[in-house]
Amino acid sequence: MTDIERPNDFAWGRVIEDHTVGPYTIREFHPRKVQGAAILREIDTERTEFHGYIDGKTTGESWPTLEDAMAGLIVHRIVGFNSRDINYHFVAGLRAMTTPQETPHD
Repeated sequence: MTDIERPNDFAWGRVIEDHTVGPYTIREFHPRKVQGAAILREIDTERTEFHGYIDGKTTGESWPTLEDAMAGLIVHRIVGFNSRDINYHFVAGLRAMTTPQETPHD
């Protein structure tokens, strides 16, 4: 893990903005375009991703939404860095709680 890079040194894409809440920093960015297995130098301005840091150290992961990134960082901090599956279950559980459930009809 490394300290937060300067925006010009961020290899994952073009930095839009950093969001910091307590020990968490979420870097909003436009990622590099991908062609097959190759990562191109060209920036994909149609997409936005969110890269996470805890206490200034990178997690080495990015998420598709700000909410997923915040949840992922909380899980990382509590459970550790081998927690990717737990993060998905955590977010899926939260989303399930907010999705209207159909009630069975008699």
